[in-house]
Amino acid sequence: IKYWLFQTRPGKLLTALVSVALWLLVWQLAAQRMNQHLLLPAPITVARRLGELVITKNFWQYTLRSLLRVIGGIVTGVGIAVLVSALTAAFRPVEILLSPVISVIKSTPVASFIILAMLWIADDILPVFISFLMVFPVVWANLHTALRSIPDPYHDLSRIYRLPLGRRICRIYAPYALPYFLSAC
Repeated sequence: IKYWLFQTRPGKLLTALVSVALWLLVWQLAAQRMNQHLLLPAPITVARRLGELVITKNFWQYTLRSLLRVIGGIVTGVGIAVLVSALTAAFRPVEILLSPVISVIKSTPVASFIILAMLWIADDILPVFISFLMVFPVVWANLHTALRSIPDPYHDLSRIYRLPLGRRICRIYAPYALPYFLSAC
């Protein structure tokens, strides 16, 4: 039965459905126990309200706008992380200069930043900033590690054959860093 539950398609579906049902039951019991509809509404109340909202134009406009902001934050975080990881891997002074800032971003819970950001940043930019904070440290750390761990013979050969920067990026750095980048993403 263990094989059937976890390896076959119907078994995986049944396992997923039981898991969802269990968590919905926990949610329902917690909502009943708290009896604070504003803080923790029951699942059926949420589903009913969502059904009412889904058919409105504003719901889809706000959802799309929020999704675009989050995607903007992710793209910004990845882009800046790629740039900063390349700079910190190539130039030790840049790494020394930026390491305190990166350490603070990596070690501080995002929830702490959210509270401060809500005071300082406009509501339109807040999702972009929060998404950036979630993405940047992970992508930077992986790419920085990848670029720092490229074996010295690759660097030596690129200098001996005087490979232009574009070719070094395409032939050495990008292929070596790609698994780290995909892992971060």
